[in-house]
Amino acid sequence: MGVKKTHTVATLSAAEASEISQHFSKLSALFEKISKNVVPIAEGPKKVVRDPNAPKKPLSAYILFCNDFREEVKDRQPGLSSQ
Repeated sequence: MGVKKTHTVATLSAAEASEISQHFSKLSALFEKISKNVVPIAEGPKKVVRDPNAPKKPLSAYILFCNDFREEVKDRQPGLSSQ
């Protein structure tokens, strides 16, 4: 199923392990140097604060139709539940 590992830490010699360790320490130092110059991304635009006293948008034609149709269904089938 999976890919069999070809190398593990136990099969590396001490020289190879120290070489890999030196390589990663160089990469770590490089990463530290680069990360000092990173400028944080500016936050996106602030959300507009809505006026709570502003008039609401009018109901759409679909919502008006549904409200009328709902009344008709309630009159025809009073025991019907919306659940």
